Amino acid sequence: MLEVIPAMDLMEGHVVRLTQGDFRRVRRYPWTPVEWARHLESLGFRWLHIVDLDGARTGRWTHGPVIAEIRRQTGLRIQVGGGLRTLDVLRTVRSWGIDRVVLGTRAADLAFLRQAADLWEGQVLVALDVRGLRWVVRGWQQAAPGEVDTWLQRWTPIPFRGFLITDTERDGTCQGIDPERVRFWTERVNRPIWWAGGVESVEDLKTLASLGIDSLQGIIVGRALLDGRIDFNKLNLLLQ
Repeated sequence: MLEVIPAMDLMEGHVVRLTQGDFRRVRRYPWTPVEWARHLESLGFRWLHIVDLDGARTGRWTHGPVIAEIRRQTGLRIQVGGGLRTLDVLRTVRSWGIDRVVLGTRAADLAFLRQAADLWEGQVLVALDVRGLRWVVRGWQQAAPGEVDTWLQRWTPIPFRGFLITDTERDGTCQGIDPERVRFWTERVNRPIWWAGGVESVEDLKTLASLGIDSLQGIIVGRALLDGRIDFNKLNLLLQ
């Protein structure tokens, strides 16, 4: 069964959502990060996906204290990404008891990715953020050089956990999942996959589950939860 993982994007200390990763199209929500995390835990979620948007854009890890506080005040399993670009930062995050890290921009440095995978005993996801047929990095502000298939070949010998694939053209839009796009990307990748981008309702989650893709481990849900588009009664039935 697919693991449904709520997403929490942080900017300047606030819970926010961007539309298609555009920093000019930002919506801020009224809860503090800790309040929202505790609420999600009370609803029965087991994991939380946290992104430091300021870190993703600037390369400087900025929300460490907030994330450490969420770790202290909840029993959620946590994966974090955005601005994790030095081994010192990765060691610090590991010392807090975070369960998994997500590397995007720095995954292009194969030596660094291998060191990170060794440090985290494989509990690293590569953020394969896709726009069209390209992998986009640096807070989705530029395309990585080369074709995605070339990067997949380069990553083959490195022992990381899997990929978080984000459909950046649908992320934050609540336009729904594109099943054919999910199939297209999952067929290219020979590792466990978590998918993000476009979830509007529980029906999208059912659609993903019905695809029968063995490598698809989970789905990241952001705006649909924050905006109350998800029917929790139906979601609870799906998760049972």
